[in-house]
Amino acid sequence: MIPIIPSYVDTMLIRRKKMTKIVGAHKRFDAADYLDTPEARADDMAAALEEGDAGEIRRALNTVARSLGMTAVAEEAGLGRENLYKALSDTGNPEFVTVLKLMRAMGLKLSALPIDKG
Repeated sequence: MIPIIPSYVDTMLIRRKKMTKIVGAHKRFDAADYLDTPEARADDMAAALEEGDAGEIRRALNTVARSLGMTAVAEEAGLGRENLYKALSDTGNPEFVTVLKLMRAMGLKLSALPIDKG
């Protein structure tokens, strides 16, 4: 009997399927999973505010809200859950009043510091 030797393509397909299973078994990294204290949430927001980029601030709001649960944050802020998802999406642009409501609902506050011009 002649042994059947799989072709290179067959071997690669088998490896790809195995790798897909391995990669698929691992949970994707999500910073929200690590924001489990008020201090950690405040640090994440403070870093985004320090950077001053509106997209980073929106991203931080999204991450902190997910760490607390979007539904709970939406209810506490008096917003619809769908509206919250939309406002904090990659293409979202939340109004300032929404940002203030979210910050309060997430147990955070804004503060102002002078810019260090040194």
